[in-house]
Amino acid sequence: MSKEKLVIHLTEKELGEVIKRELKDCLGTEKQPQEEKGSKEELICAADLIREYGISKTTMYNWIRNGNLPRPIKLGKLVYFLREDLANFVNQKRRDNEGV
Repeated sequence: MSKEKLVIHLTEKELGEVIKRELKDCLGTEKQPQEEKGSKEELICAADLIREYGISKTTMYNWIRNGNLPRPIKLGKLVYFLREDLANFVNQKRRDNEGV
């Protein structure tokens, strides 16, 4: 395999369209379903989780590593979480913190 660099020339408009297409699934309002036991479960991408929780990407990965967030589902390079797992996780944290 050659070690030559591949150079792709895109106009600003073309680059914008590529970025929009790539981010559409993650940042859009479309749901990412997953089939499991005949039901559809909603997936939330890492970018949406970061925005909803108001945390940084580094914090998200630290919380995953330390067990403070449920394990993510990786699809290629993309990271998703089951929304139900996150809700259960938050509810458990609420119960753990009652009376504190």
